[in-house]
Amino acid sequence: MSPSTKMQDRILKRALYAEALIPFYLLVEPGEQNTATLFELQGDEYEPIAKSENGELHLTRPFEVTLRL
Repeated sequence: MSPSTKMQDRILKRALYAEALIPFYLLVEPGEQNTATLFELQGDEYEPIAKSENGELHLTRPFEVTLRL
């Protein structure tokens, strides 16, 4: 996500991806404290299932991995 596309990344892309039935959506917010949130499509809405802590994002779905931001 960049400052110029913040609204598109948080709202428009999310809606389009849900409509296309894309099962997971990763939102990375760069900045002083890089953060990332993984969303999973549940019904017709995305729900957060993992959020980064201390610069790392630990995932168990769709596969197991730890990402350093």
